[in-house]
Amino acid sequence: MRYFGLVIMILAGIGLTSCKTEIKDNATEPISVSGYVKNISDTTILFQYEPYSLLAKTGSADIEIDSAGRFNFTIETLNPLKGFLSFGKVPKTYNFNVTMTDGKDSSMQVGSVDFRMIYLYLSPGDSLSVSLDAGRIQESLEFSGKGAANNEFVNREEWKFNDYKSKYLNNYYHITYLDPKSYKKEKLGLRDIKLQFLEDFNKGAGLNPHLKEIYGNQYNWEIIQKLISYPASHAGFNEDKYPDLPGDYYDFLDAVKIPENIDNMGIGAYYYLNSVFRKKHELAVKDNQTSLEFYDFVNHNMPGWLAYVFKAYSLDRDFRKELYDEFDESCPYPDIADLVKEKYGHLEGMLKGSPGPDFSLKDVNGNIYKLTDFKGNIVYIDFWATWCKPCIAEIPHLEKLQEEFKDKDIKFVSISIDSEKDSLKWKNFVLENNLKGIQLWADKEHHEMFSNNLNIKSIPRFTLLDQEGRIIDAQALRPSDPELAEVLAELL
Repeated sequence: MRYFGLVIMILAGIGLTSCKTEIKDNATEPISVSGYVKNISDTTILFQYEPYSLLAKTGSADIEIDSAGRFNFTIETLNPLKGFLSFGKVPKTYNFNVTMTDGKDSSMQVGSVDFRMIYLYLSPGDSLSVSLDAGRIQESLEFSGKGAANNEFVNREEWKFNDYKSKYLNNYYHITYLDPKSYKKEKLGLRDIKLQFLEDFNKGAGLNPHLKEIYGNQYNWEIIQKLISYPASHAGFNEDKYPDLPGDYYDFLDAVKIPENIDNMGIGAYYYLNSVFRKKHELAVKDNQTSLEFYDFVNHNMPGWLAYVFKAYSLDRDFRKELYDEFDESCPYPDIADLVKEKYGHLEGMLKGSPGPDFSLKDVNGNIYKLTDFKGNIVYIDFWATWCKPCIAEIPHLEKLQEEFKDKDIKFVSISIDSEKDSLKWKNFVLENNLKGIQLWADKEHHEMFSNNLNIKSIPRFTLLDQEGRIIDAQALRPSDPELAEVLAELL
């Protein structure tokens, strides 16, 4: 049986007079970090980190800085973690040259923000010292002590491959202008450069084996994910015109290696597997090679342990009864099942048959609506916001449904989660666009309640309730999905 240790204790403070907050576990080798920073006016810096253990939560802490610019903190953990220290942000104009597809160079000037941060990879037993000038981090950053080489690597890697120009090329220019063959060649070339950088650095520094494995996997996984997402992303930047893919475009999926486990590889490993298997499943269904639902497809094509780890991660964004029930008493991996219950147990109220989220919200005219007002009707709730483009795109489909079912016992309720400062913007949007259905606005308290009780991580999000206000589907189909009308018709 595997043991998953979580990072759950941070001691942050100033010298010998530190103010300490403790939450302990069975940790054995603490990590200590001390530092000195120049040119910073804040009295605290943010430390945010991701533990490399199954289902561990992202953590954060405010680290105090004394008047001389010194800080220190201690972490007790059984697992490595990666994070960053944030020293604020300032406006910045980026100037760079880009070679266009016709071979000509073009100068770019982009106004953006300089996020002043350094990255940390920390392993149990590390004793790290860091010094820097917050106004010129790349020129001044120095590490010493145990773990210094690892941290020099993660920062130099970030500066080399994730500067503004690299992000512009990878996230926009290459996707927009390169054809499939050129795009694949570009990404394969970049992967090889990254792998060589990792090997060269490791030869001179002797990186932590876990760190080396993390980055080696990341470089190989990145290209798979980019090739999978390229067609849709290209269309998104080209007026929904998809590139002309060669017939063997997705053949690279046949050679994809599936890791034995991902429980100590971070959330990025889950996203990689999710991209690969969703595309594999989509292609298999399209080619009539399978009629299995997605998670049944996963069960048939992933080793047992890995499949359960994958499904445990999936619950964070896809919390559904049939998936959650796989971690009941019959689960062959009780250690994973225990972690799932610990992390997701509070969401059991999302499961089918549970009471829907009670609320008392106002419409644009100040009229108050409660969930109980809709008793006797099917209730279809749309969680949205005026700043959410995908939400706006669903509105015409939603209004079409409302017209189709206007004489039926169903209420269409749209709940905006626009912030309080944008509540007038929401009201004007509803009135100017003459939105139909019941239009309500959620204040901060209700917003947090909906997010927590229904595990809302992103919008648009839709929830379907029965005539008694009980949950039918906490993550219902979108109005743009043709199957939704069929589902509603069956319920009525």
